[in-house]
Amino acid sequence: MTRFSKILILSFISGLLLSSSGMLAMRPLISRQDSVALPSPEKVHSVIVYLSPEGFKPPTIQFQSGRFMLIVRMDRESKFHEFSVKQPGNPKELLRDEERRSRSSNWATVLELPPGDYGLRDVDSGRVLNVSVR
Repeated sequence: MTRFSKILILSFISGLLLSSSGMLAMRPLISRQDSVALPSPEKVHSVIVYLSPEGFKPPTIQFQSGRFMLIVRMDRESKFHEFSVKQPGNPKELLRDEERRSRSSNWATVLELPPGDYGLRDVDSGRVLNVSVR
């Protein structure tokens, strides 16, 4: 028997426990007390809009109140975009700084907005997508 075989057999045996009946049984890696309940996945409605040199297509979207994912696809020439979500007449920005920027041709965020009218604005061009939440 080679040294490697002995080590392999010893490591296998060390993972086994002698049960009360005298038979060998594998030791569980996680006991019931260690297990963690995972939250069930939540359905999130989503919409894809396109940002072209002519503006957003479609120019207006509507959602029911609650969480939704907004995905913006841009033309390939787009290198960098910064977005802003605000209610008309309210200067408060609704996106966190890390959510605002895109360095690719796709941008996505999950929003949870109370009922009202909002604007998603491409900061550089000034183009606006009207978002209505009911």
